[in-house]
Amino acid sequence: IMVVPLFEIFASLGLNNKFLSLILADTILTLPLGTWVLVGFFENIPEEIEEAAIIDGASKMTVFYRISMPLTYPAIVTAAILTFFDAWNEYMYAYTFITDQAKWVGSVGVASFIGQFLTDWQAVMASSLIFSILPMVVYISLRKYIVRGVAEGFAK
Repeated sequence: IMVVPLFEIFASLGLNNKFLSLILADTILTLPLGTWVLVGFFENIPEEIEEAAIIDGASKMTVFYRISMPLTYPAIVTAAILTFFDAWNEYMYAYTFITDQAKWVGSVGVASFIGQFLTDWQAVMASSLIFSILPMVVYISLRKYIVRGVAEGFAK
């Protein structure tokens, strides 16, 4: 539904075949998910904690940066990881907006090995393995925050 209008907008702005078009499209797609995850966590912060800090003389910005942000760190990491995975696996916009083969992103590059009559399965598997290394490293290094973030999100 959004591909054709975005393509027309990016064409009129001269952004076709540029990575900025992918950045903008992925931002449009993933911003609602990140906002939804973070709003749920910020609503679960007890108001008493923030009120106590204000009574102690903290400004609203101090309360936000010193109390609210550290409490929502698992949610921020969870939203960042979900956004990263969504952008990393995105295919449709990358295939539509980037026509230069030298600029193809990983998902389009992997799919390019699959042909109508012939498929180079060794190249597909090798490129899929290489393409999946970074998401695996990100997940393995941050999985404790994901589990904590999801568990705290469903606690209420």
